[in-house]
Amino acid sequence: MAISKWAVLDAKYTDAAGSQRRVFDPHSGQLIFMEDPARFLTCTCGRRFGKSKGIAHEFLPECIKAKSEATTLKADGHRREFWTIGPNYSDAEKPFRVFWDKCHALGIPLDKPGSYYSLEGGDMTVSCWDGAFIYSAKSAAVPERLVGEGLSGVHMEEAAKQKEIVWNQMIMPALSDFKGWAKFTTTPEGRNWYYDLHMKALQPENLGWNAHRLPSWLNPYVYDEPTEDSHVRHLMHLMAENPGLTSFEIARSLGLIIDSQILQLANDQTIAMFQQEVAAEFTDFTGRVFKEFDAETHTRLLPFHTEASWETVAAVDYGYRNPSVWLLIQIGPWGEINIVDELYQSDLTPTEFAEEILRRGLLPDNCYSMYPDPASPGDTATLETIFRKAGKVCRSQGHTGGELDNRLNLIRLAFKNRIPDNDVNALQWYTGKADGSDKEKEKRRPQMMVSTKCPNTIRECTDYRYPKTRTEEQETSTKRYESPMKKDDHTPEAIGRCLGRRYESVATQHGDSARVTRASFVRGMRSASAGGWRAGREGWGEDPAGIRSVETLGQNRGGWNE
Repeated sequence: MAISKWAVLDAKYTDAAGSQRRVFDPHSGQLIFMEDPARFLTCTCGRRFGKSKGIAHEFLPECIKAKSEATTLKADGHRREFWTIGPNYSDAEKPFRVFWDKCHALGIPLDKPGSYYSLEGGDMTVSCWDGAFIYSAKSAAVPERLVGEGLSGVHMEEAAKQKEIVWNQMIMPALSDFKGWAKFTTTPEGRNWYYDLHMKALQPENLGWNAHRLPSWLNPYVYDEPTEDSHVRHLMHLMAENPGLTSFEIARSLGLIIDSQILQLANDQTIAMFQQEVAAEFTDFTGRVFKEFDAETHTRLLPFHTEASWETVAAVDYGYRNPSVWLLIQIGPWGEINIVDELYQSDLTPTEFAEEILRRGLLPDNCYSMYPDPASPGDTATLETIFRKAGKVCRSQGHTGGELDNRLNLIRLAFKNRIPDNDVNALQWYTGKADGSDKEKEKRRPQMMVSTKCPNTIRECTDYRYPKTRTEEQETSTKRYESPMKKDDHTPEAIGRCLGRRYESVATQHGDSARVTRASFVRGMRSASAGGWRAGREGWGEDPAGIRSVETLGQNRGGWNE
């Protein structure tokens, strides 16, 4: 018999004071993960979000369901068993306590013997319906002890603090018998195995998985003043650039909508601590080349634009034992730089590399230019020959070398700069009211974004780093521009050659350790090229190569008529 989870949780009962209450009334943040149907769900939460209370109530509908199946389960020699696993018993005890107390409040009969609550002895188990339903709190301190029968569901509390072996070798195989579910709740712990799992869960091709980032301020019972997620991000950026100002001063001067308790936490903690513990972000900035890049802000599933106003190019990095990289990039009429697809594969000869690009459909007919590694002209000639035989007109562009620091500066600025998000804003114009009364505030996006179809590009933009030093925590502006490590650098190399060639004069102006500002970048680019890609397939005429400071008026730009 199918039992609705919300039929159980929305039901009323009489509490000890004689008042009528719902079994559970989740706040809006808890609803995000409780209404998600994914079988495997990662929930990265800030402190005081209410994750333990929310997840504990996931087991109540399972308990009621097991009651209806008790006779059949007993006849088959089965039971419905569920675990909460914490790094230690004290972690797993928190949701277990909520469930134990709610069972008593609802009058659910517990099997005796069979139900125990002893934190000191590590024996925390609820048994119902003559053993048809079992819910236990477990410790992951000794992973080898987490071996048992098939499980119907598992909650991994503070998953980021546990060892990877707990999930991969002990728990995941145990869920196969009953097609059990798994929910991970945790605050981040840097970019460890759980970070990789969270990023995997975000990929749409991983069916049955999903992921949520749930900052502390989504709990309205603790933080009862409104908070805009984008305003908190802006606050963090400004606090980093203006260390002499308090969070309250910045928020007041800009009218930022942020809860006063959140402002206090931002003021009292380091930026990295606040972003991890409160904003639920995977912070690991030490040595990162692209500190401006954030996987949540800079990535989404990007469309491939076929309009004539979008230019399509490719960025290339050659390898063999190291991966060969082909990035398909689209540059929009309003300055957008979209990395829409990738080929990232090792052990390919130049001929195999070219054939694989064609096989995967990564060289559309409107891709006329590629920006290769100038150190491998023979590989580039092979690609051009094979492309020409396939009827493709894609020519390599020269002058893609130059100083690495210059290319890195251009990538940083493209990640940092914000422009109108026309893919989102256009919907308001086409679907809104004629008088514009329902028009929302214009959305903005990073100038350069990466599609979720490019997991290796996302990973390398995150993990590309400078060498670690003993004084790393006291990093200076000079150290910032030392050469990065030759690791996780293949897609950044390709992106840098593309941007460096297209904005060559701008990159030259900002060589060595000079800080590239948006204003100087835009000023330099206005005179960077005078060719016009429709004529010579290089640049954009008076406004070079796609990044422009203002929109072009009086022209049809990809469906927009100004």
